[in-house]
Amino acid sequence: MTGWIFGSAEQRKWTQVQKGGKRRSFQNPLRQNYAHVKAVEEILGVESNVLHNFIVFTGSAAPKTDMPENVAWGLQALGRLIALRKQLVFSQNQLNAFAKTLQGQALENNSTVRKEHLQNLEKKAAVRTRASSSKPASSMAQTPCPKCGGEMVKRVNRKTGNAFWGCAKFPKCRGTQKVA
Repeated sequence: MTGWIFGSAEQRKWTQVQKGGKRRSFQNPLRQNYAHVKAVEEILGVESNVLHNFIVFTGSAAPKTDMPENVAWGLQALGRLIALRKQLVFSQNQLNAFAKTLQGQALENNSTVRKEHLQNLEKKAAVRTRASSSKPASSMAQTPCPKCGGEMVKRVNRKTGNAFWGCAKFPKCRGTQKVA
């Protein structure tokens, strides 16, 4: 990539600004890669603590906002991230078996598969948009958002499955409260 990259771990989309002010929005690679890591975890039947979610930007792109520690800017920086986590977890035989399993699960890399993948992503985005635009039945009318004073709605943390109250104005407001 080239230009400047703006984004944070919490943002759904990041922005690339190239020379001449050309802006492009793209999916937060941390979120995208999280789904990939979860898929690998499930396919291999391993615990999440033995897998690492790294993102590497190659090219002349430079961050313009603080980035999480697992985002590397260039292959040398990726090498340094990997070196920090040098701990023998699996034997060579296990790694070979994992590689064979993953190769057996890999999708063919062609235009039809990519097109189908993009269509599935668009369907998910449309469902999310419809769900967020309709007023949820589980509104928390008695307690306003601690940040903006707006309405709170019940949500579920995708990582832990725990319920919490989140501001109905999300993503503009990120106010949350624990469910009592």
